[in-house]
Amino acid sequence: MSQQPNRPEIVFARELNGVRVEAPVWRNEYERDGRTFYRYSVTTNKQYYDWDTKTWQDSKSFFPADLPLLIAVATEAHNYVTSPERRKSMAPEEMAEVAE
Repeated sequence: MSQQPNRPEIVFARELNGVRVEAPVWRNEYERDGRTFYRYSVTTNKQYYDWDTKTWQDSKSFFPADLPLLIAVATEAHNYVTSPERRKSMAPEEMAEVAE
């Protein structure tokens, strides 16, 4: 599998009350039997606004109030990577994983 690109293909994001949750979608290209396929991966990011320093801070944890934002961006990312348009470029075994 090739290295992930420097930029995600698309980023789904939601922001509420000084909290921003993102789900970047990465497209990874690889070759098998002379054909090019893509495998998608999704990461998650959370930022919150620190009112004392007036800066955005990164966080790896999610509070219960953040979970609806996480669910929303994860659902959008899932719908994107499993869309018929994206499934065309997946290897057969990966399409089976998506269908499960």
